[in-house]
Amino acid sequence: LKISAAWAQSSALRQNLLKSPRALKHHKHLHTELKCSPPIPAGFFDAEGCIEVPPSKSAAVCLHMKQKNRAVLDCIRDFLESQQMWRWSQVKLEGGIYRLSSTHSPTSRKALDMMLHAGLAVKKREAELALQVSRRNYIDIREELTKLSGNQ
Repeated sequence: LKISAAWAQSSALRQNLLKSPRALKHHKHLHTELKCSPPIPAGFFDAEGCIEVPPSKSAAVCLHMKQKNRAVLDCIRDFLESQQMWRWSQVKLEGGIYRLSSTHSPTSRKALDMMLHAGLAVKKREAELALQVSRRNYIDIREELTKLSGNQ
């Protein structure tokens, strides 16, 4: 996102920027100047996120993000917590991929609302459905989310 927003006019600078996405995908790449604002988690979640309504008799909403590079998830977690969304897991390594999760519904709902206002696009319909889940409709919402999953 940062690279796209600041796309260079000069050919030499563009060539240097083209190297950045490849480096960012490398799991050992260290970010020295990561800065986060609401569009960053929204864009990242659109690409690497998952909304879950567990199959229990509740209105729970869980969010998960996965990435090879831990620093990206740490930055997003720090930002979300700075926005009073406290209940995120520590970033965990699972099968060679880092994972950040919220299984706390109020935190997940607040994060979805923030991401929708920040421009969540690909998972917009899923987020809107998840924000409507209640004890009465969670089965219907789960079914609708299942239909949307993989179609973003």
